[in-house]
Amino acid sequence: MMTKHGLIYFFNLGQHLRLVIQDLENLSDILGRVQAERFYQPVDSSFRLKLLIGTQNLFHSNDKEHERARKMLNPAFHFDNLQSMISIMIEHTQKTIDTCLEYSFVANITNYLNKLTLSIIVSNTLGTDFGNHEIRDQALTFILAGHETTSNLMSWITYELVINSTVCHDCQDEVDRVLSYGLPLTYVQLNQPPIIEMVSQETLRLHLPAPFFARQCIKEQIIGKTSERLLRIPKGLTILANAYAIR
Repeated sequence: MMTKHGLIYFFNLGQHLRLVIQDLENLSDILGRVQAERFYQPVDSSFRLKLLIGTQNLFHSNDKEHERARKMLNPAFHFDNLQSMISIMIEHTQKTIDTCLEYSFVANITNYLNKLTLSIIVSNTLGTDFGNHEIRDQALTFILAGHETTSNLMSWITYELVINSTVCHDCQDEVDRVLSYGLPLTYVQLNQPPIIEMVSQETLRLHLPAPFFARQCIKEQIIGKTSERLLRIPKGLTILANAYAIR
């Protein structure tokens, strides 16, 4: 589509007009923090997903409500709280490894990783500063969206290590070095392996968790003021961007 139509083009998704933008300068006018109050999550996607994950969560909230939710959720991922989660992560990971080792036949690693990440998220709780409905919706978002993206990342890491034996051996050496003392794994140790960190980042670059994203203009805007092409975005128009095309 980009080869045929360029970086900016329209298309119809059924009866709905969509604008595809792959130009980074124009996208920066849409995705920046300053523009958060002008471009919201599309109404139609919220409508389709509200029965599944509700509406009072990070996925569906916008502008000040989104900022409020992020501020209230951030403490759950503070350094001190993350340290307390290590034991839970290790326990569930060890159980998953033991289960895999019980079988000699070929297994679907993605299924095991899905169960692992889901069990870890369920074992940790959200704060109580939210209302009851908000706690439910935020929890559903974390469970249904958070665990799958994490398990998919680990599946892709496994794949990349299998086809890149040299990198796999480097990672194994790094793990052996960190665990050489036979002591329980700590948060400090988890931050020591630079090779595994680089492998994770590169895998995220190659295999994006979200292949595309969308925003809906809630008030007519002119974008592209820093580029050579100004674009008028009418109110209500949904904008799509292919994350693979702009990475």
